[in-house]
Amino acid sequence: MGDGDIEKAGDLDPQEYFDGLRDSFHPQRYTFKVAGEVLRSDVGLHRTFSRSVSTWRWPLWGVALKSVVPHRPEHGEGSRWRADAVFGEDFHRAAAPDLSMVQTGLGEREAVLTEGALVVAYEDEGEERKFVLSVGQGWQSVSVKALADGDQQEAVADLFKDIERWIAKNNFYRGQKIDADGKFLELEDVSEEDLILDKDTKRELFRNVKLMVDRHEDYAKWNIPSNRGVILAGPPGNGKTLSMKVLAKLLDCTFMWVSPAHVENGFAAIYEFARELAPTVVLLEDADSFGLDRRIGGFNGALGELLGILDGFEKNRGVITILSSNYAEVLDSALTQRPGRFDTKIRIDPPGVVEAFEIMTRTLDRRKTVYQGNPGALKNIAAQLVASQASGAYVVEVVNYASILAVENGRGRGAQLVVTEEDFNLSAGRVIAHLGLDSRVEMAVAQEGILKWGGWPKGSFHGQEGT
Repeated sequence: MGDGDIEKAGDLDPQEYFDGLRDSFHPQRYTFKVAGEVLRSDVGLHRTFSRSVSTWRWPLWGVALKSVVPHRPEHGEGSRWRADAVFGEDFHRAAAPDLSMVQTGLGEREAVLTEGALVVAYEDEGEERKFVLSVGQGWQSVSVKALADGDQQEAVADLFKDIERWIAKNNFYRGQKIDADGKFLELEDVSEEDLILDKDTKRELFRNVKLMVDRHEDYAKWNIPSNRGVILAGPPGNGKTLSMKVLAKLLDCTFMWVSPAHVENGFAAIYEFARELAPTVVLLEDADSFGLDRRIGGFNGALGELLGILDGFEKNRGVITILSSNYAEVLDSALTQRPGRFDTKIRIDPPGVVEAFEIMTRTLDRRKTVYQGNPGALKNIAAQLVASQASGAYVVEVVNYASILAVENGRGRGAQLVVTEEDFNLSAGRVIAHLGLDSRVEMAVAQEGILKWGGWPKGSFHGQEGT
């Protein structure tokens, strides 16, 4: 969470919130000293009621706290609680409370308290009562502590319940496309037509992800497990990432993108997040980074934690995990050979001639580029690329470089660019030469004993061809 441009989010302008906190800043150094003055009692007789909130969940909690305990009466909307005063917690100098801007949606931000405290006022049998609620950063969590009279324990518990009820009703992450830090993802403008795979692979992908999401209520009704696991594997550059982008765009559920960097802090918070937002698709990208076979890499704490979560006491109902890998043959067998964890393996191979030709023509169409030449030449180039084992990314590169040649030769025609057959032939020759170099590198690596891609047939876990 960091400071950013202040934008209006919801009913309360963040700048107004900043100004309000500044107006009510209580210039004291210690929470207990402030509490003693505000509560006008011996705080040594007070009790501390604590709550630990996961870092990923704090934006929700912070916005909920501001909504449930409004700083200004006009924003209260009949709330039982109000913030009588807000102050900072700095043990070296008097300071205003720390605030951060958090995302509540794409292009939407709100200011929330991250370090400081507020005096919570409420009525109890016609009498105004108060307690102090402090907020402080902990290890991967935010600590929330209420300093209150012993007989206020029920009131503090009611406040925490009101916050959780607000979150349950207004969880702005649910149904959104986010990463594991709660950052909202701005998805590319892609569609199912952009995903050019052979029909069997495409059918398996949608059957095991999209249909599971669309029918999750039916699965729950008949007690059919809906915590599916899918391994999406194959050499790089053939559509695994594009497949996920297309699914993220199409799925009517929460979609969480988890990179290897997110995994550094473990999987527990990620799956806590996913369960709360279910139905959720969790994409664990580049599983080679944490799922290496323990017979090769030795002890692997991250892998052990993931296996425990997939099989643990916390039921992951409504959570589908997709694990992507460029080198699935080096993944631990506990991931690849255990139905119930990852039930389906889908291999995405380099394109065939039909797919390579379609990739080229569709790329031209999307860019409003005109091809000038014999249509059969493109099919011949597609066949040459397939014979050289070109990935889908290399097929796109043929179009890219051909377009560069067309620009260099000044063949822009108004709003369109004309790419000739000669451009494509020159571009294809260049790409095929690169593929030859890649092939020699692959051979050198293989000769050193590194396992390379192989193994799984197309289709499902049981290996039926196509299914």
